[in-house]
This record gives sequence, C-alpha cells and structure tokens, in this order.
Amino acid sequence: KQMGAIIDADLVIYEKDFQAAVDTAVDQANRDEKNLVDTAEIVEILTPAEEEADHASDGHAEGDGHDHGAIDPHIWLDPFNMEKIADAVTAKLVALDPDQASTYEANATTFKTALAALDASYRTGLATCETREIVTSHAAFAYLANRYGLHQIAIAGIDPSNEPSPAQLADITDHVKRNKITTVFTEELVSPAVAKTVANATGASLATLDPIEGLGKETSDQTYLTLMKRNLTALMKANRCT
Repeated sequence: KQMGAIIDADLVIYEKDFQAAVDTAVDQANRDEKNLVDTAEIVEILTPAEEEADHASDGHAEGDGHDHGAIDPHIWLDPFNMEKIADAVTAKLVALDPDQASTYEANATTFKTALAALDASYRTGLATCETREIVTSHAAFAYLANRYGLHQIAIAGIDPSNEPSPAQLADITDHVKRNKITTVFTEELVSPAVAKTVANATGASLATLDPIEGLGKETSDQTYLTLMKRNLTALMKANRCT
C-alpha cells in the first residue's frame, strides 16, 4: 500500500539514506526528478568528523563514550534547514500545480516567518546558560546542537536500539556527575531504560527531548513548531538558562 502511494503521488518528499525501505521504494517507482524532493540534497549534511570536532572543541577526547560512526539524519532539527526545504518543496508544488502558486507561496511565507521566530526564540533562550551540554538517549541532535552552540553527549549512537557498552555507560555516568549535569534526556518513541540507568546512577532528572521522528500518544496533537518550542523549554530548564 505504501509502495503504491509512492508510485501514485504527485510529489514525493523524502531524505535519502534515512530509511532504506523508502529509498528502495523511490528507486523502484522510477520517479522523475520534477516530482521528487530529496531533502539530503538541499541542506548541508554534517559529517561524523565535523560532529566530533565540534565536541572535541569543548575539551572532550575523541570517542569519549559517544558513537559518531554514522551520519545523523535529523536535518529538520535545524530551523534553517527547514526553511531551505520549504523553499524547495514550494518550487516543486508551483511547477506541478501553477494554478495554486499563490497559495503555496503564501503558505511558505507564513511558515518561514514562524521558523524565523522559532530561531529567534532559541537564540534568545539559549544565549546565557550555566551549561551547554545535553545528555541524550541517542545521537539525534547534532543539527540542533550545531546551530545553537550546544554539545551533545549521546548514550547510544545514531540507532537508538544500540545499547552502550558498560565502559561507555561508566564514562557517561562519570561525566554527568563530574560536570553536575542535572538532566538526562529521553524520547517519546524510544525506551527510556538506558537513560533511566544513567539518571538513577547520577541523581539527574529525566526529561523529554523530541527528535520529531513521529507522533506518540502524548504528542498526537502537536506540530513541528510546537514540538520545537517544547524542546526549547526543556533545554532551557536542563541547562539552567536565564
């Protein structure tokens, strides 16, 4: 059924190398470039080396309990990337359905105005914080951290199903204690078990930081913008921002 939807859709928007089954379906559908948007071609992709260099600049050794062996696909957690994607999608929609061009362009303008306001809120909210480190259940927040000067310490790697080794858990637990980090972030759609282990061992609190990969029972009525605002509130509290 999903394969049929990809074949029949007027426009397919996806990110190559994020979900292998989607890549296969797009390839098998043999779609024309005029009705296909690969968001990975629109934004600048952070490489593992760039993520590691950013983290090392804050005084951490390479491989300090983290998994940088794969590219983080969560490009949408940077509002500037969402603006680029909005422009690309709008251009495709206008070309495919020129009679509705004014509607697509007006909607894009409204969305981009909201993204600019979101970016301003993040810059203001995270301007002055006691700490700039975030301990996350998996390495989903490189784009958010890179944009707003945060440093991500991921308990698991890019794949949240990969559990850390005992040595990695020990390193992260020691780091949380040593640096008086108050919060360990878990996610709506991922088991909190490992994050709870670190929190229990350090006395840190658990909080939710949403990678916006999908909606769960608690977020079924939310949007990208509202979830990003909730993330900002959580980050400001955890990092003691004023």
